[in-house]
Amino acid sequence: MEILAPPFEADFRREHGAHDFTLRSGQAVSVISEPTWESFLTTLAETKFPKNSIVLTPELITAPYPPSQIEANTTEICNRIIHIQNLSALRPDVTILLGTPTFNKFGEKPRNSLVFVNNSVRFGQVDKRAFGQFGMGYMQRSENKDATLIPGTNLATLVCADLILAARRNKGVAEPSFIQIPESAEALLVSSCWAVPLLDREEPQSDDRYLAPLISQTTKIFEAYPNLQEIVMADRTTGASGLDAPFNMHVVRPTG
Repeated sequence: MEILAPPFEADFRREHGAHDFTLRSGQAVSVISEPTWESFLTTLAETKFPKNSIVLTPELITAPYPPSQIEANTTEICNRIIHIQNLSALRPDVTILLGTPTFNKFGEKPRNSLVFVNNSVRFGQVDKRAFGQFGMGYMQRSENKDATLIPGTNLATLVCADLILAARRNKGVAEPSFIQIPESAEALLVSSCWAVPLLDREEPQSDDRYLAPLISQTTKIFEAYPNLQEIVMADRTTGASGLDAPFNMHVVRPTG
Protein backbone atom coordinates (compact mmCIF):
# COMPACT_ATOMS: atom_id res chain seq x y z
CA MET A 1 0.00 0.00 0.00
CA GLU A 2 1.40 3.40 -0.99
CA ILE A 3 0.50 6.82 0.37
CA LEU A 4 -0.63 9.13 -2.44
CA ALA A 5 -1.03 12.33 -0.48
CA PRO A 6 -2.59 12.65 2.98
CA PRO A 7 -5.19 11.40 3.58
CA PHE A 8 -5.42 9.15 0.52
CA GLU A 9 -4.02 5.64 0.06
CA ALA A 10 -3.63 3.60 -3.11
CA ASP A 11 -2.81 0.05 -4.08
CA PHE A 12 -1.05 0.14 -7.46
CA ARG A 13 -0.80 -3.03 -9.58
CA ARG A 14 1.87 -2.12 -12.13
CA GLU A 15 1.64 -5.22 -14.31
CA HIS A 16 -0.75 -6.62 -16.86
CA GLY A 17 -2.98 -9.53 -15.87
CA ALA A 18 -5.98 -10.03 -13.57
CA HIS A 19 -6.22 -8.04 -10.33
CA ASP A 20 -8.94 -8.45 -7.70
CA PHE A 21 -10.07 -5.58 -5.49
CA THR A 22 -12.82 -5.40 -2.88
CA LEU A 23 -14.74 -2.19 -2.28
CA ARG A 24 -15.75 -1.13 1.20
CA SER A 25 -19.31 -2.20 0.40
CA GLY A 26 -18.01 -5.75 -0.16
CA GLN A 27 -18.45 -5.49 -3.93
CA ALA A 28 -15.76 -7.44 -5.78
CA VAL A 29 -14.14 -5.64 -8.74
CA SER A 30 -11.82 -7.63 -11.00
CA VAL A 31 -9.54 -5.65 -13.30
CA ILE A 32 -8.43 -7.36 -16.51
CA SER A 33 -5.40 -5.37 -17.65
CA GLU A 34 -3.91 -6.44 -20.98
CA PRO A 35 -2.31 -4.51 -23.85
CA THR A 36 -4.11 -6.31 -26.71
CA TRP A 37 -7.43 -7.93 -27.51
CA GLU A 38 -5.80 -11.35 -27.89
CA SER A 39 -4.05 -11.27 -24.51
CA PHE A 40 -7.22 -9.85 -22.94
CA LEU A 41 -9.28 -12.81 -24.15
CA THR A 42 -6.71 -15.26 -22.80
CA THR A 43 -6.67 -13.67 -19.34
CA LEU A 44 -10.46 -13.38 -19.32
CA ALA A 45 -10.80 -17.11 -20.05
CA GLU A 46 -8.26 -18.11 -17.41
CA THR A 47 -9.58 -15.96 -14.56
CA LYS A 48 -12.03 -17.22 -11.93
CA PHE A 49 -14.14 -14.29 -10.82
CA PRO A 50 -15.75 -13.94 -7.38
CA LYS A 51 -19.50 -14.40 -7.31
CA ASN A 52 -21.47 -11.28 -8.29
CA SER A 53 -18.30 -9.46 -9.29
CA ILE A 54 -17.79 -6.56 -11.68
CA VAL A 55 -15.12 -7.03 -14.36
CA LEU A 56 -13.52 -3.71 -15.31
CA THR A 57 -11.53 -3.58 -18.56
CA PRO A 58 -9.13 -1.00 -20.06
CA GLU A 59 -10.03 1.70 -22.57
CA LEU A 60 -10.68 0.58 -26.17
CA ILE A 61 -9.57 -3.02 -25.51
CA THR A 62 -11.62 -4.27 -28.47
CA ALA A 63 -9.93 -1.87 -30.91
CA PRO A 64 -6.66 -1.68 -32.84
CA TYR A 65 -4.20 1.08 -31.97
CA PRO A 66 -3.90 3.94 -32.89
CA PRO A 67 -7.50 5.28 -33.08
CA SER A 68 -7.03 6.16 -36.76
CA GLN A 69 -7.56 2.43 -37.48
CA ILE A 70 -10.90 2.11 -35.70
CA GLU A 71 -13.36 3.02 -38.47
CA ALA A 72 -11.68 0.63 -40.92
CA ASN A 73 -12.24 -2.19 -38.41
CA THR A 74 -15.87 -1.46 -37.51
CA THR A 75 -17.17 -4.95 -38.34
CA GLU A 76 -14.42 -6.70 -36.38
CA ILE A 77 -14.97 -4.48 -33.33
CA CYS A 78 -18.74 -5.08 -33.39
CA ASN A 79 -18.09 -8.84 -33.58
CA ARG A 80 -15.82 -8.57 -30.55
CA ILE A 81 -18.52 -6.79 -28.56
CA ILE A 82 -21.00 -9.54 -29.48
CA HIS A 83 -18.42 -12.15 -28.48
CA ILE A 84 -18.19 -10.64 -24.98
CA GLN A 85 -21.98 -10.53 -24.76
CA ASN A 86 -22.09 -14.25 -25.60
CA LEU A 87 -19.35 -15.06 -23.07
CA SER A 88 -21.22 -13.15 -20.38
CA ALA A 89 -24.08 -15.67 -20.61
CA LEU A 90 -21.75 -18.26 -19.08
CA ARG A 91 -21.49 -16.19 -15.88
CA PRO A 92 -24.80 -14.31 -15.51
CA ASP A 93 -23.85 -13.20 -11.99
CA VAL A 94 -20.86 -11.23 -13.37
CA THR A 95 -21.15 -7.77 -14.94
CA ILE A 96 -18.53 -6.83 -17.55
CA LEU A 97 -17.61 -3.19 -18.18
CA LEU A 98 -16.11 -3.33 -21.67
CA GLY A 99 -13.87 -0.57 -23.00
CA THR A 100 -14.72 -0.33 -26.70
CA PRO A 101 -15.62 1.96 -29.58
CA THR A 102 -19.36 2.11 -30.19
CA PHE A 103 -21.09 3.02 -33.43
CA ASN A 104 -24.36 4.81 -32.81
CA LYS A 105 -25.41 6.60 -35.99
CA PHE A 106 -24.60 6.16 -39.67
CA GLY A 107 -22.10 8.79 -40.75
CA GLU A 108 -21.11 9.64 -37.18
CA LYS A 109 -17.61 8.91 -35.92
CA PRO A 110 -17.34 6.14 -33.30
CA ARG A 111 -17.55 6.97 -29.63
CA ASN A 112 -15.03 5.91 -27.00
CA SER A 113 -17.26 4.00 -24.58
CA LEU A 114 -17.44 1.78 -21.54
CA VAL A 115 -20.31 -0.64 -22.22
CA PHE A 116 -22.15 -2.44 -19.39
CA VAL A 117 -22.81 -6.12 -20.20
CA ASN A 118 -24.64 -8.75 -18.14
CA ASN A 119 -26.03 -12.13 -19.21
CA SER A 120 -25.70 -11.29 -22.94
CA VAL A 121 -27.42 -7.90 -22.59
CA ARG A 122 -25.91 -4.44 -23.03
CA PHE A 123 -27.72 -2.43 -20.36
CA GLY A 124 -25.86 0.87 -20.33
CA GLN A 125 -22.71 2.76 -21.23
CA VAL A 126 -20.68 5.90 -20.58
CA ASP A 127 -18.97 7.77 -23.44
CA LYS A 128 -15.70 9.71 -23.29
CA ARG A 129 -15.76 13.48 -23.59
CA ALA A 130 -12.08 14.56 -23.39
CA PHE A 131 -9.66 13.72 -26.23
CA GLY A 132 -6.01 14.47 -26.79
CA GLN A 133 -4.35 14.52 -30.18
CA PHE A 134 -4.40 10.72 -30.58
CA GLY A 135 -8.22 10.56 -30.48
CA MET A 136 -9.13 13.97 -31.86
CA GLY A 137 -10.60 13.76 -35.34
CA TYR A 138 -11.14 10.01 -35.22
CA MET A 139 -13.82 9.74 -32.53
CA GLN A 140 -17.05 11.51 -31.60
CA ARG A 141 -16.87 13.65 -28.49
CA SER A 142 -19.53 12.82 -25.90
CA GLU A 143 -21.80 15.51 -24.51
CA ASN A 144 -21.92 13.83 -21.08
CA LYS A 145 -22.38 16.21 -18.18
CA ASP A 146 -22.35 13.42 -15.59
CA ALA A 147 -20.43 10.28 -14.86
CA THR A 148 -22.81 7.38 -15.51
CA LEU A 149 -23.95 5.21 -12.62
CA ILE A 150 -24.22 1.47 -13.22
CA PRO A 151 -27.99 0.92 -12.93
CA GLY A 152 -29.05 -0.23 -9.49
CA THR A 153 -25.72 0.71 -7.87
CA ASN A 154 -23.87 3.66 -6.36
CA LEU A 155 -20.89 3.00 -8.67
CA ALA A 156 -20.03 5.76 -11.15
CA THR A 157 -18.05 5.20 -14.35
CA LEU A 158 -15.69 7.30 -16.49
CA VAL A 159 -13.26 6.76 -19.36
CA CYS A 160 -9.60 7.78 -18.92
CA ALA A 161 -9.00 11.54 -19.38
CA ASP A 162 -12.55 12.37 -18.28
CA LEU A 163 -11.05 11.87 -14.82
CA ILE A 164 -9.40 15.26 -15.42
CA LEU A 165 -12.73 16.91 -16.31
CA ALA A 166 -14.31 15.50 -13.15
CA ALA A 167 -11.44 16.91 -11.06
CA ARG A 168 -12.04 20.41 -12.49
CA ARG A 169 -15.07 20.82 -10.23
CA ASN A 170 -12.60 21.59 -7.46
CA LYS A 171 -11.50 24.71 -9.37
CA GLY A 172 -15.00 26.16 -9.19
CA VAL A 173 -15.47 26.23 -12.97
CA ALA A 174 -18.98 26.22 -14.39
CA GLU A 175 -20.62 23.54 -16.49
CA PRO A 176 -20.00 22.36 -19.18
CA SER A 177 -16.32 22.71 -18.30
CA PHE A 178 -16.37 19.71 -15.98
CA ILE A 179 -18.07 16.34 -15.62
CA GLN A 180 -20.18 15.90 -12.51
CA ILE A 181 -19.86 12.72 -10.46
CA PRO A 182 -23.30 12.02 -8.92
CA GLU A 183 -23.45 12.83 -5.22
CA SER A 184 -24.83 9.34 -4.56
CA ALA A 185 -21.68 7.70 -5.96
CA GLU A 186 -19.53 5.98 -3.35
CA ALA A 187 -17.01 4.56 -5.82
CA LEU A 188 -15.71 5.50 -9.27
CA LEU A 189 -14.66 2.88 -11.84
CA VAL A 190 -12.33 4.15 -14.58
CA SER A 191 -11.45 2.46 -17.88
CA SER A 192 -8.11 3.81 -19.02
CA CYS A 193 -5.14 3.83 -21.35
CA TRP A 194 -3.42 6.47 -19.27
CA ALA A 195 0.14 6.65 -20.62
CA VAL A 196 -0.54 8.20 -24.03
CA PRO A 197 1.59 11.20 -25.09
CA LEU A 198 -0.25 14.49 -25.46
CA LEU A 199 1.50 15.08 -28.79
CA ASP A 200 2.55 12.50 -31.38
CA ARG A 201 6.01 14.08 -31.60
CA GLU A 202 6.76 13.53 -27.90
CA GLU A 203 9.75 11.42 -27.03
CA PRO A 204 9.24 8.39 -24.74
CA GLN A 205 8.65 9.63 -21.22
CA SER A 206 9.57 8.55 -17.71
CA ASP A 207 7.13 6.84 -15.38
CA ASP A 208 6.70 10.05 -13.37
CA ARG A 209 5.52 11.88 -16.50
CA TYR A 210 2.23 9.98 -16.22
CA LEU A 211 2.12 9.00 -12.53
CA ALA A 212 2.32 12.57 -11.21
CA PRO A 213 -0.82 13.86 -13.00
CA LEU A 214 -2.72 10.69 -12.11
CA ILE A 215 -1.98 11.26 -8.42
CA SER A 216 -2.85 14.95 -8.75
CA GLN A 217 -6.22 14.35 -10.44
CA THR A 218 -7.15 11.58 -8.02
CA THR A 219 -6.43 13.85 -5.06
CA LYS A 220 -8.52 16.68 -6.57
CA ILE A 221 -11.47 14.36 -7.13
CA PHE A 222 -11.52 13.25 -3.51
CA GLU A 223 -11.37 16.90 -2.43
CA ALA A 224 -14.22 17.83 -4.78
CA TYR A 225 -16.52 14.89 -3.93
CA PRO A 226 -16.62 14.24 -0.17
CA ASN A 227 -19.09 11.35 -0.57
CA LEU A 228 -16.79 9.45 -2.92
CA GLN A 229 -14.91 6.77 -1.01
CA GLU A 230 -12.74 4.97 -3.58
CA ILE A 231 -11.57 4.78 -7.18
CA VAL A 232 -10.61 1.70 -9.21
CA MET A 233 -8.77 2.04 -12.52
CA ALA A 234 -8.23 -0.64 -15.18
CA ASP A 235 -5.33 0.42 -17.37
CA ARG A 236 -3.19 -0.85 -20.23
CA THR A 237 -0.14 0.22 -22.23
CA THR A 238 0.17 0.53 -26.01
CA GLY A 239 3.87 1.28 -26.42
CA ALA A 240 3.21 4.88 -27.50
CA SER A 241 4.67 6.24 -24.26
CA GLY A 242 7.66 3.94 -24.08
CA LEU A 243 6.28 2.44 -20.84
CA ASP A 244 5.28 -1.19 -20.33
CA ALA A 245 3.82 -0.95 -16.79
CA PRO A 246 0.10 -0.04 -16.58
CA PHE A 247 -1.39 2.12 -13.82
CA ASN A 248 -4.01 -0.26 -12.41
CA MET A 249 -5.00 1.02 -9.01
CA HIS A 250 -7.46 1.02 -6.13
CA VAL A 251 -7.51 4.36 -4.30
CA VAL A 252 -9.26 4.56 -0.93
CA ARG A 253 -10.31 7.48 1.26
CA PRO A 254 -9.28 6.48 4.79
CA THR A 255 -11.89 6.37 7.53
CA GLY A 256 -11.67 8.47 10.65
